[in-house]
Amino acid sequence: MVEVLSADTVPGPLLSEADRETLGEQVVGILRDLLEGPGLCEAAKARLRRLLVKHRGRPERALLEHLREMGVEPPAL
Repeated sequence: MVEVLSADTVPGPLLSEADRETLGEQVVGILRDLLEGPGLCEAAKARLRRLLVKHRGRPERALLEHLREMGVEPPAL
């Protein structure tokens, strides 16, 4: 059985203010690593850049579409 804790039972913030990042900031960091690193071929990087243009201002959408194009599907809930 899963125990659910209410907010007042948590002993303090899980992350300090300095350690918090928004989802968008995390996605931008992932995208930067993908585009600047050796993990993707140049064709995949070009596709990813096109998706970033297509989803301007919504990097999480670009990353999700990129992952789906690469054959990665999120698990069913």
